[in-house]
Amino acid sequence: MADVVVIADGANSLLAQKAGLARDARPEEQALVAKELLRLPAEEIDRRFAVPPGQGVAIEAFGAATGGLLGYGFIYTNRETLSIGTGALLNASSSIRRLHRFWRGLSSSSTVRT
Repeated sequence: MADVVVIADGANSLLAQKAGLARDARPEEQALVAKELLRLPAEEIDRRFAVPPGQGVAIEAFGAATGGLLGYGFIYTNRETLSIGTGALLNASSSIRRLHRFWRGLSSSSTVRT
């Protein structure tokens, strides 16, 4: 028998719930994260983000940029894609609309969409 068992099947672990190790999450404890993958040639990503070939950029936004949400936004450069996303706790019905506005602002920036 093992001394320790690690259950790593996510925030909504059915295994942990069935074993009595976790309870169902309350709605105010849930978060929504959305990510878009935008395909661009590597040379275009390097030009837009002013980086030498083979280098990358990670832009993360917290605080006031989230429009009052307890969350974050990000833009990550990959070899031939940009990952653009947002995430926030969904503790109010208006959170989804505000999260969408935040994501729309990130994804429509001139560096992302030219």
